[in-house]
Formats: sequence, C-alpha cells, structure tokens
Amino acid sequence: MGQGPVTILAIKKARQLAMEGNKVLLLCYNKLLCIKLKESVADLDEFIYAGTYHEFCIKCLGNSKFKDQMDFNKPDFWEVDIPELMQKYIAEYPLNYDAVIIDEAQDFIEDYWFSLLEQIQEDNYFYIFYDPDQNIFKTKMAFPEKIVPFTLNRVCRNTSAIFEYMQKHSKTESELFEDMPIGDDVQEFYLPDDNQRSKQLGKILKNLIHEQKINPDNIVVLGGHWFEHTVLNINNKFSDIVVIDPSNDSYTQKESSNEKHVKYFTYMKFKGCESDIVILLDVDKNDPRWDNNGIYTAASRAKNLLYVIIK
Repeated sequence: MGQGPVTILAIKKARQLAMEGNKVLLLCYNKLLCIKLKESVADLDEFIYAGTYHEFCIKCLGNSKFKDQMDFNKPDFWEVDIPELMQKYIAEYPLNYDAVIIDEAQDFIEDYWFSLLEQIQEDNYFYIFYDPDQNIFKTKMAFPEKIVPFTLNRVCRNTSAIFEYMQKHSKTESELFEDMPIGDDVQEFYLPDDNQRSKQLGKILKNLIHEQKINPDNIVVLGGHWFEHTVLNINNKFSDIVVIDPSNDSYTQKESSNEKHVKYFTYMKFKGCESDIVILLDVDKNDPRWDNNGIYTAASRAKNLLYVIIK
C-alpha cells in the first residue's frame, strides 16, 4: 500500500523542515495513514512527531494533571472533551514545535483547529493538506483564517480511465498530470443478488492472481461497511484466494501459508493510501456511505485498475 500524492507532499515538507533543524508535528486523522507517516519519517524521529490527532492528544494528556479528566466512555469524548482539554494543556505546557503539518485535513472538525492554534506562533510554519472531494465525514472544513490556500488540481496517481470515472463524482475541476497512462476502462458490475456479487468478486480475483499472475499484495478490496456486513461474511474464500480483514488476527492465524491473501478495508480506513488494483465491493447508491464523496474517495485509491461491484 502506497501513499497518495498529497500525503507525499506533506511528508516531503515535514522532512525538509526537520532537516533544517525544525521540530515538526505531523498529524492526520486516519490510523492506517498514520502508520505510513511514521514509517516515512522514522529516520528523523528526533525532529518529527508523527501520529493521529487523537493519539497525540492522549499522549500529552496522559502524562499531565488532566489525565483524570479523560473519560473514554463519554459519547462526545473524542470530538468535544479532547480538544477542550488540549487547549487547557497547551496553555500550561507549551508544545514548542516549529512547524505543524496536517494531512487529510478535511477529516478534522473545527474544534480540533482551536486546540492546535494554541501552538501556532507568528514565526511558526503551519501547513494544511486536504481534498474537499474526500470529505466523507461531512465536516465544515472551517480552516483557520490565517491560512492562505494554494490549489493543487493536477492528478498524478491514476490512469486516465480511472481519472475520468472519478471526475463523474467530483465537484472540483481537476486535470490529469501529463504522460499518465490511459489504462483499462473501469469495469462496473450491477448485481443485486448477494451470491452473484460474491461470485463476481471471486472471478475477478482468480483472473488477476491466477491468470495475470498479479501479486495479491497489489490488490485491495474496499467497502463501505465492516467486513462482516458485506458479502464476504457469506464467503471470503475463492479457491486458494482468501479475502481477509487485517484487523482480525484470527483470519491470518487460521489460513494456510499456501493460500493467497487479499486485504479488505473500509474505504474510510484506507483514506490516504493507494493500491495498484482496487475492487469496490457492495457499492449501494442508496446508502449515504456511497454518495459522490464516498465513491470518489474509494475510486481514487486505485492507481492502475478499478473494478466496481454494485448492488
């Protein structure tokens, strides 16, 4: 799983500032993306702290007098209590970072910004990277007024065929980076029956892995729901190919090493990541998870080939 172009820019800026001797706070919202950020700056961990917003907040608060005020079971703990406590924390314990960089900033709610702004001084660096078409959580995207936007509207991840499919679900005018390959047409399958969708997924995977000899690590299946709420709950094994939920250790422990594993993620969890081949599963245009932002976000993860299996 690779990183998206915007994430690459965020990492490059973080590394550049760190190598100039600056202390950098590099944050995102998504846990899977966070792993990639950490791996990409591990050699500069003396200068860069990389993590999710909430991970960073818990780390700070957990070592302070505010620790006893954290109630993880409160319904609004993550969206209300955490930013409020962080504002209090920073007022007493300045963080002293020279730069704050936010990746996938469309996922941040407004209160998160207020807590981060306590850290920003006039001579600090503050960078926000975001894509409005990937605002799947419907946040207000009320960014700090001091930020001057610089629009990046050239797509350099996807083939022309995938880009054209994405544009059908985008409100943003973009253009494809020159010299990107045309690529194969996006294949859509309209199959209302669960068993039919399961069989179609199996056909696609067998063709890719058995016939085209593609490494399963270069394929990912994305959906809008947890694994057990997709057709994979009916059947996740197709000959020697097994679609697994990486968050469930029992799958990898049970399966034979002779079997080929393809990973399944929700597209929300896979935000900020990319794969050579993406299969969108159980797409349901009557489900709010599969609105234009959802389809655009999921489809844009694919670099070379995209399959869409629709209810």
